[in-house]
Amino acid sequence: MRPMGLHRADRQDRDRARAGGVPCFLPSHCGERLHGYCVLTALFTPGMSAMSNELPVQLNIADYFLDARVREGRGDRTALVTEAGRWSYREVQALANRYANLLRAAGVAPEQRVIIALPDGPDYVAALFGTLKIGAVVVMVNPELKPETIEYFYDYSRAAVALVAADRADAFRAAAGRAGHAPALLIVGD
Repeated sequence: MRPMGLHRADRQDRDRARAGGVPCFLPSHCGERLHGYCVLTALFTPGMSAMSNELPVQLNIADYFLDARVREGRGDRTALVTEAGRWSYREVQALANRYANLLRAAGVAPEQRVIIALPDGPDYVAALFGTLKIGAVVVMVNPELKPETIEYFYDYSRAAVALVAADRADAFRAAAGRAGHAPALLIVGD
């Protein structure tokens, strides 16, 4: 199998001024740079093996994409825009921390699966980052699924917990009653 054929990142950069003249792989990406290359590009570029010595032993995506923005002093910048309004990195981080604490209190351990069955919005984003913060695995499920399909996801994923929107809780409870493996249900919302 041939590696991805990404070339110098500056050929792909459409937002070089924002990046301080440093090449960038994704126009909206504000990632770290290594020897004039975007880290994301370098990860997939043949001949960039020297970079492997500089990668962290463990990488937590929630820390990398959310917590690091706050540590860098960018906590008040907009991280999320929804119909309900704008959320800063700090606000998303605070909500994600609450979800992480809730999941830990429910007994979720690293590498266990967590079903997230929430509509798009701040709670969905925060639940996703909160799950990743504790090292658990996110299983994204459409909250509008029918109980038979939900039952399949319960058995297939063997999730420890399911975060479920309050208005869809009945369908998830019904599926839990019939599934061979039913996760603990944590109801989110009114």
